[in-house]
Amino acid sequence: MCLPLLVLTAIASAETKPTWKDHPSLFIERSDVPRILDRAQKYDWAQATLDSVRQHAEKSYSGKIAYPPSTGRHSVTYVCPDCKEPLKTLSPTQHQCPKCEKTYSGLPYDARPYNGQHDGLARTAANLGLAALLFDEPKYARKALDILLGYADRYDSYPLLDTRGGQSPSAAHISDQTLNESIWLIDIAWAYDLALGMKVGTEAEHKKVEDRLLRASVETIKRYRAGKSNWQSWHNAGMLAAAVAMRDEKLFDQVLNDPECGFYFQMKNSVGADGMWFEGSWSYHSYSVSALLKTAEAARRSGIDLYACPELKKLLEAPLQAVMPNGATPALNDGMEGSPGGWHYEVAAARWGDPLFQDVVSRMKRSGLDALIMGIDKPKAHKNVLSSTILPASGLAILRRGPDGSGQADQYVSLDFGPHGGGHGHPDKLALNYYTRGQTFAPDVGRGWPYNLPIHQQYYKSTLSHNTVVVDETPQAQCEGSLESSDFHGDYHVVTARADTCYEGVKMRRTVAMSDSWLLDVFEVESAAEHTYDWVWHGRGEFASSLPAEPYELTAAHPSYSYLSNVRKGDGSDDWKAAWMLPAGKVHALFKGSPAREALLCNAPDNPRTNTLHSVILRDKEKKARFAALFSLKPMKWDDLPESLQAKIE
Repeated sequence: MCLPLLVLTAIASAETKPTWKDHPSLFIERSDVPRILDRAQKYDWAQATLDSVRQHAEKSYSGKIAYPPSTGRHSVTYVCPDCKEPLKTLSPTQHQCPKCEKTYSGLPYDARPYNGQHDGLARTAANLGLAALLFDEPKYARKALDILLGYADRYDSYPLLDTRGGQSPSAAHISDQTLNESIWLIDIAWAYDLALGMKVGTEAEHKKVEDRLLRASVETIKRYRAGKSNWQSWHNAGMLAAAVAMRDEKLFDQVLNDPECGFYFQMKNSVGADGMWFEGSWSYHSYSVSALLKTAEAARRSGIDLYACPELKKLLEAPLQAVMPNGATPALNDGMEGSPGGWHYEVAAARWGDPLFQDVVSRMKRSGLDALIMGIDKPKAHKNVLSSTILPASGLAILRRGPDGSGQADQYVSLDFGPHGGGHGHPDKLALNYYTRGQTFAPDVGRGWPYNLPIHQQYYKSTLSHNTVVVDETPQAQCEGSLESSDFHGDYHVVTARADTCYEGVKMRRTVAMSDSWLLDVFEVESAAEHTYDWVWHGRGEFASSLPAEPYELTAAHPSYSYLSNVRKGDGSDDWKAAWMLPAGKVHALFKGSPAREALLCNAPDNPRTNTLHSVILRDKEKKARFAALFSLKPMKWDDLPESLQAKIE
């Protein structure tokens, strides 16, 4: 584990005193150049990246520098006030609601594009500095410094704003939140480091950039001490980049050792024992890793090896244990399904040399600056066999089976029983995410975007949007479940988890068993009082059912139910069948009947919300209930299951 904070505080001057090298030394050094140029000679992808650096630099050098007139605004401001729909840009001063077609102009709408323009200028400055170094062209570095000097003239004149238009501690000058300004500052600091390395500019110009831009931005970011958060990780990355560029030992030490915000604090408090970021979202996990690797890379070139921190390596290992058969991580909590992060593993393979990381890179289509500057030449493929596993601290049970020979039947399911995940967590204990037939079939749909849309809070962040049980039509409380048992050794793998504090007085228990070609789901709920229990299953694909069902007007206590459409109700007292047609074939379903059970068939929002899920809700009004469903790649009967499982469904 990383050194304890008290120890770090006592030896900070010895442990974190940087060793400054000649500029540039933030993300590249002059000694790296021959290796990079040689790599471009060997590999087409590297040459293409190098050519892109020069082409962009030449275009930027000959072009005019155009600064945004004001602070950039977040996407949460770019929404129709009446319809709560994201706006469509018609022109720099015209922004139209796609629903009511009303057109808006002025602030904050006109300022939404400024975010991208600020980011683009920072990237341009960094690219100019890099091109100057790689091609020994000081003129590019001079242009980069000119961009920074222009920002130094303007920085304090940009309004200090937060996303609500106020001046809370999270407000910033370049963007309306310190998070984005920190990311912007990384490229600004890199451009300055590269310009110094090319020895352009006067001492007065350097002082102006440092005092009126880099330090001014650092002071803005320092206003918001975000503590345990992905925000603070980006704050640290931006401030450390500035510290290295300015040779500021005090700021460097603070970024690493601040007892409430520093890098070591984040490692101790934000990384779980399994290596998953505390927010329980693979998207925010990847987002945070990006910041932490930027920090580690900047520190490394100043003589401090943050890669020696075991938690940092665990952060890179964890997603590779959770990926679905398509190589993507599920959209848990406020997340989206996606790759664990390609450039992360370029860095990881180079810094740790682990075969696991090299294998990821060996299967990637390589491109970009991270591969060019930090990657290794010949990553070796390594057979990484993934099997069913438990990530106990993260509260994830992952079952894997298959394939059956068709190449399309890789089976994967994740069962979430872990911590809530803080502000980006969802009330979804015992929810399933099921991958089969070459795609995510029964998904965790993740987040709505932007976050201020009503559908995000009312639906995506509700229990109803997940494949779990809703009690009395209301979301779960923020809670944590526990693992009861698991067995991954037989012809099928099985896991049981429970959650007894999501609803007052209600005990919930879910057992999932999976073979190469079927998934059995048994969900039990029990209380001393009668409740309405809704077992929810959302599936992708064209839907067909044997259940006679009539249109039904569904009224419910929670607004999440208002997002369901085309609701039909049938008698669920007897067993019945259904199927979802996917591009690679059908997923058959068999549902166990129960006296007085209602079965609701409906449509629900997928993600993106313009897509549709075909959903089944099994509803019991009882003190206790047991829901059983069997999903398979070919039609099955209950007695086709192993005898050891048949008792669980009765």
